[in-house]
Amino acid sequence: MSTDQKRNQKLLLSIDQGTTSSRVILFDEEGRSWPQIQKMHTQIFPNAGWCEHDPLEIYARVTEMIEELVAKMPSYNLDPKNIVGIGVTNQRETTIVWDKITGKPLYNAIVWHDTRTKPLVEEFIGRYGNKFAFTPKTGLPFSTYFSGFKLAWLFKNVPEVNAAVAEGRCLFGTIDSWLIWNLTGGKSGGIHITDVTNASRTMLFNIHKLNWDRELCASFGVPMSILPTIKSSSEIYGLVASGPLAGIPVAGCIGDQQSALLGHKAIKDGDAKVTYGTGCFLLMNTGITPILSRHGLVSTVGFKLGVDSPCYYALEGSVATAGAAVQWMTKNFKGLDKPSDIGPLAASVKDTGDIVFVPSFAGFFAPRWISDARASMLGVSLQAEPAHFARALEEAIALQVREVLTVMASDKHISSSIRGATARHAPETPDYSASPSAKSPSCAANASSSAVSIKEEEADAPDNCSVSSNSSHSNPSLVPVSQSSSSHPSDDGSSSPNSIGSLSSSPAFSPNMHRSHPHPSPLTSSPTVSSSSSLSELDDFSSTVFFSSADPPLPQRILVDGGPTDDAFLMQLQADYLGTDVVRPSLIEATALGASIAAGLAVGVWRNVEEMDAMIKREMIVWKPKMKEEERRKKFKQWERAVDSTLNYGISLSGETVDTLN
Repeated sequence: MSTDQKRNQKLLLSIDQGTTSSRVILFDEEGRSWPQIQKMHTQIFPNAGWCEHDPLEIYARVTEMIEELVAKMPSYNLDPKNIVGIGVTNQRETTIVWDKITGKPLYNAIVWHDTRTKPLVEEFIGRYGNKFAFTPKTGLPFSTYFSGFKLAWLFKNVPEVNAAVAEGRCLFGTIDSWLIWNLTGGKSGGIHITDVTNASRTMLFNIHKLNWDRELCASFGVPMSILPTIKSSSEIYGLVASGPLAGIPVAGCIGDQQSALLGHKAIKDGDAKVTYGTGCFLLMNTGITPILSRHGLVSTVGFKLGVDSPCYYALEGSVATAGAAVQWMTKNFKGLDKPSDIGPLAASVKDTGDIVFVPSFAGFFAPRWISDARASMLGVSLQAEPAHFARALEEAIALQVREVLTVMASDKHISSSIRGATARHAPETPDYSASPSAKSPSCAANASSSAVSIKEEEADAPDNCSVSSNSSHSNPSLVPVSQSSSSHPSDDGSSSPNSIGSLSSSPAFSPNMHRSHPHPSPLTSSPTVSSSSSLSELDDFSSTVFFSSADPPLPQRILVDGGPTDDAFLMQLQADYLGTDVVRPSLIEATALGASIAAGLAVGVWRNVEEMDAMIKREMIVWKPKMKEEERRKKFKQWERAVDSTLNYGISLSGETVDTLN
């Protein structure tokens, strides 16, 4: 690109506010990243299991980085005047309450993984019958993660918060709300908003109606006057009030995992991405109808790219321990100096020597949801070498991802089967991903290695995962969905016709089912749900889908990001154990790019999603599966037996009766 072209490019600034650090990054209209700055912020641990952040420190870091980035732009031949919009992406669920008069926080931010609200969660489970009582409205189980419980704790324990509420001074928001309020003026007229993705992580939000739910708020004791106005993920919310970017519109707002989904351009129904980090976060785009999981997955908003655009939903699952186990092995095994040493060591042996590593240091998330499990290594012999342990760890990460993605695909398959049976003549739905003349992949893998580097248009599967109801599908699990009847997001507090009482008749999912069975038993009750398909309809299909001997078909490709994806051996294992292509864009900041895409669509950098999709092209690295299906199934059964053994060992320690293993 010439100097003149660079200076005339429209630029977008992304604020990526994470759990341990914040970053600001510039992107151009073709998705290339330019200067970026990152700064850490303090982790505050008042008690065991508690974690807090200082909201003032976070905002100060963001403003410092913006000033530094703008000052650096001339050295890259970039003109700050070409910044046309700002997108914000953020750690989700982290909860802040502040005084709108003084602009000061009333308490530190309570971080998403803080567990102080566990007694409140247990209280709600006792009151409403089980942890999935509110799932039909919220898509979420009762968990310490979600903001509603953090707010309830604040009301119960911080007198200053109650006083501010009584005097009309209190505002609540997740990190996005706090940053946007301050950027647009703060106590001098700041805009108090959030977007649908962040709202969907609070347990106060109805994912079908896309609004704050009066009854949900009442159940947590949350006054609706403190809640931010709900907006789409892509619209102009307000202008920066001061500083070097004064007058620039803040036009994108999206939670970090959803932003990564968008940054990967996973805009088709059925697209899935995995972000590898301390754990793994998996999101699958499920189109414009939310799917209520039968496996304990979270149903969440994926994105809503404009006021009048449809809301896309996602299934979300998490692996508790991935990169954290790599760090543990690096620290405790001699000869490993850094995490990147594990991949080459693992690749130096042809198998694990029959070792199976179950790295459940922090328990299990989906689909088991067992918090008190511990890690184990099984099948260790005198011949075991460090390389066998390293390979067992890498296989464990890949197998955990397979497990979550398989139940995701099962939920998707069940829902699609029901919609196919109950809505044969569903109206055609919008297709964000329509592109002219998509061609079949033309790249073949090298015989000695299944990783190839290709252009993005070659990596796209033709017509894969389209939401158009009149198109044909090469993957039988990714079938058309019907248009939902969701309303536009609002904060008017209108309540659903469902009562909290009816919500307590919820999916009878029990984490303990997974101690002995790979799949939970069918639902025993059918809650009333304000959506296009009810859980009672799911019961009709439980026996034909849940107990099928064949796994549901997975997407044709899985998009990946995060530091561990630099480990080529791990990515090849992932492709082998999934039996599908694993695709990693080279040189991409997926989470930050997603926020810029949202902002760019709002300010007209691209006329629509199709134009954005066509303009942002990247080199792709693709790992293709080499393993035979029989070997894949055998390995996964071995993994399931190891997990059962680990869980039963934990039960025996606790004094419970040990289940008979399958």
